[in-house]
Amino acid sequence: MSQFVLRRLSLMVPTLFLALTAVFILVRVIPGDAVTLLLDSSQYSKQDADAIREQLGIADSIPVQYGKFMRQAVSGDFGNSIWSGQPVMKTLLTDRLPITFELTFFATLFAVLIGIPAGVVAAVRQDSIWDYVVRTVGIGGLAIPGFWLGTLVIVLPAYWWGWTLPIGFKTFAEDPASNLQQILVPALVMSIALAAVLMRMTRSMMLEVLRQDYVRTARAKGLDGRVVIIRHCLRNAMLPLLSIIGVQVAVLLAGTVIFETVFTLPGVGSYLYEGISRRDYPVVQGVTVMLTVAVVLLNFIVDISYRVVDPRVRV
Repeated sequence: MSQFVLRRLSLMVPTLFLALTAVFILVRVIPGDAVTLLLDSSQYSKQDADAIREQLGIADSIPVQYGKFMRQAVSGDFGNSIWSGQPVMKTLLTDRLPITFELTFFATLFAVLIGIPAGVVAAVRQDSIWDYVVRTVGIGGLAIPGFWLGTLVIVLPAYWWGWTLPIGFKTFAEDPASNLQQILVPALVMSIALAAVLMRMTRSMMLEVLRQDYVRTARAKGLDGRVVIIRHCLRNAMLPLLSIIGVQVAVLLAGTVIFETVFTLPGVGSYLYEGISRRDYPVVQGVTVMLTVAVVLLNFIVDISYRVVDPRVRV
């Protein structure tokens, strides 16, 4: 087990290096810079532009900026935001990350609670009305854009019933009811695409497992049907599902940029959107590096979970 973990950890190093290099390049491909926006929106004159760029480090050569960026990535300190002047990592860890973590957690929870049971029912009752309903809903969940559905969830209840989500984000400690309203609605919308993927994957894997000889043997021995489904079928179908969940959670983290903007949640995604729109290099680099590390760690956790779920991987 220790050798397996060490091998996976060693593979994380080049992955992170390539990802960080891509982040550095993509940030600087964005047209314009923060100084141009500052000059357009404040009393600064254009003669001050060079001095401001020098102060911010934007005037340095690309290799020098790359070296500074890598040192910041290793140390975890990306400096202060160009616009707010606040430390980027402190803002991320204390103010923004808890909101995004809560949103992603509930979205994943909803997707698992909806998608896996629905997929099991569709497989056990193959070609029944329940199977057709699950397959139709799954296709619809994959086809409907999440940002469009989120906009409808905001607009239609306000138009028909005069109900809107609470304005001004409140933490759970400050106002539990307001916090849950602001988190659970976007989390449910976010979970639809993942739930649809889990429905289809669970159905496919369960159908494959149900045709195995050991399942027929378990039924021939007189085991209860629920025991056969849960203990023998679902457990053996979980390995591909773990891969899907791990990858899709990473997709959810990236999708918070859209959903947090639509639902006006002050999380990591909206922070990244603000940084990109303002060309705030420290913010964009800090957020993207943190998300990159989170995705790599998620894949590492999924690899380790294989050995827990499937004894054949341990062998």
